[in-house]
Amino acid sequence: MNGCYRKVPVIILLVMAIPVSTASGEEPSETGGKFDGGVAVDLYSRYLWRGIPLSNGGVLQPSGWLNGGPLTFSLWANFVLDEAASRRQFSEIDYVLSFEKSTDNVDLTLSLFYFQYPGAAPPPATGEAVLDLSRSVGDYYLTLTSAVDYLEYSSAYYGSLAASRAIPIYGFQTTHALLTGWASAKFCEANVGIDRFSPFQIEYSAGLQYDRGGYNFEPRLTIAYQLDSRIRENFSEPLLIAAGLSVSREF
Repeated sequence: MNGCYRKVPVIILLVMAIPVSTASGEEPSETGGKFDGGVAVDLYSRYLWRGIPLSNGGVLQPSGWLNGGPLTFSLWANFVLDEAASRRQFSEIDYVLSFEKSTDNVDLTLSLFYFQYPGAAPPPATGEAVLDLSRSVGDYYLTLTSAVDYLEYSSAYYGSLAASRAIPIYGFQTTHALLTGWASAKFCEANVGIDRFSPFQIEYSAGLQYDRGGYNFEPRLTIAYQLDSRIRENFSEPLLIAAGLSVSREF
């Protein structure tokens, strides 16, 4: 078994432990350098990424994050549950370093992703620089995302615009988001085998948040439809659906 499979749970446990120790240690400095973070486990019926189905069956996605000032380090993994070729293996591990800055009008997040794919015959590791620009407009929160690959698929570009809104219903907090994406010819060639710029997916996602005992429980639903007919021909289903449950805790 690839050594990465054994290391990931250990790293996640370390991420879980660090916020607890710092929170109970010294008081934050005058510069406000206090650490906090959290952990999450998501269980999904399939792995959907930017409207692309990356699994045919269930997946488990553990993650952890640590915040210090404007910086956040995150670790995320995808564990395959029921596909014969890669069952009970980690198929992807993501390392993310993010910088956040807020002004009166715009929230900015700049992130560096490193994608690693363990396995017997994995695709090459790669990375993306991602810029998110967000602002509130009435009851909605708009986010413009631009992602550029800087390693294996250098200059491959993906962009999206999302509108999200939180709506309380009967004591629960529900979240709703509608997103549309577009992608460069190089991104499409690397990920869906079509060498042309394309309007990508339109996607709706919803969640219902419930807090109990310090944990956050959130059933989630995502529905994606590829706008390009040539891309849709690569998938067995024109309408892609993923349902799941996220359980998280912050420290």
